[in-house]
Amino acid sequence: ADYYDEHILNSGLTSYAHPLGLAAMKAVLDHFEDKDFIASLELLKKAFAEELAETKKLKAVGDIRARGLLAAVFLKGGRKLSWKEGLAAGLHLAIKENTVILAPPYVMTAGELRDGFRRLRGLIK
Repeated sequence: ADYYDEHILNSGLTSYAHPLGLAAMKAVLDHFEDKDFIASLELLKKAFAEELAETKKLKAVGDIRARGLLAAVFLKGGRKLSWKEGLAAGLHLAIKENTVILAPPYVMTAGELRDGFRRLRGLIK
């Protein structure tokens, strides 16, 4: 945020570049650079890839496309899920037709991630 003491950021929105928002953004970026956070994120990415591989084995799953901690699970055979089913299972899912989009929070543990996948696979079966 100190950068903007000497540099103007022109914007048209009321709270755009507000010092409080910039301070929060800097804290988030600092957290992203923390070695412990990076190590836990790598463990989470590994668990995510392993759980996606298990999910791909389900007969109702046609394909999975993923990059990092973002994935799209394509269901086949007319299988569809609703967000209400997800909520009932304790999951917040983004669903578009026969595609379930997964984007877990970076602060979740690998155990929480695995539990979520167990619930998701229970819905897909």
